[in-house]
Amino acid sequence: MTVYVDPLVRTDAGYRCKMFADTYQELEDAARLIRVHHSFRRLRGEVQHYVLRESNRRRAVENGAKEVDGDEFERVSNRRNKERLARIVAAEKESKDDEQPRKTQVMEIEML
Repeated sequence: MTVYVDPLVRTDAGYRCKMFADTYQELEDAARLIRVHHSFRRLRGEVQHYVLRESNRRRAVENGAKEVDGDEFERVSNRRNKERLARIVAAEKESKDDEQPRKTQVMEIEML
């Protein structure tokens, strides 16, 4: 299981961290394993994550989550956003390529 937890930071609600994973399924499996309610799930950019209290973070680490620095979440988020943008650009290009023959066919019909 490739699940990560970043360092605890002080918030108005106490100390919190983010738990994220390489895949959505791994994230959900880890959340069930440490018994974190889905109401703590968040989506930031392309990265689903859970906001954990200190005790939940400890349980995640005890169950195999990898402790990473605070910048790792940003790196994963940026990488996934770039991948998403590349997919969107590719889909738009493919869509434009598909439209070209249709326009030609319409023009031929109008000329008849």
